[in-house]
Amino acid sequence: MGGAAICATQKLDEAVKFWQNVHGNIMAPQAAFYQLQTCKTLHVRVKQQSASALAVATFLEAHPKIAWVRYPGLASHPQKALADKQHSNGCHGTMLACELKGGVAAGRALMDGVQVSDHVLCGFQFV
Repeated sequence: MGGAAICATQKLDEAVKFWQNVHGNIMAPQAAFYQLQTCKTLHVRVKQQSASALAVATFLEAHPKIAWVRYPGLASHPQKALADKQHSNGCHGTMLACELKGGVAAGRALMDGVQVSDHVLCGFQFV
């Protein structure tokens, strides 16, 4: 994380500088460089992540073994209009929630089916 402290008074500025000196919390030059590099592509990554989340939510919403899906980018979301207003760029984030039909037993069966391999982070299959 990186940021800046903007002080309204000289006294506050001196206090902030004192605590920076005490804690040594000034970002190292190499870390600052990496932070700058990642900021340059953040908008592209967030846009793609949001599109992927919508694709996953859409897939899950249509699946017969899913009880419900909550993702603000879905037309079925109860506050879709508000989400569209707040996210005028069309990016509704990367988090979604869903519930399986069949309760805890179905959830355990799903998680028991998750497989991890060297080239795929994880995959699961509805049986």
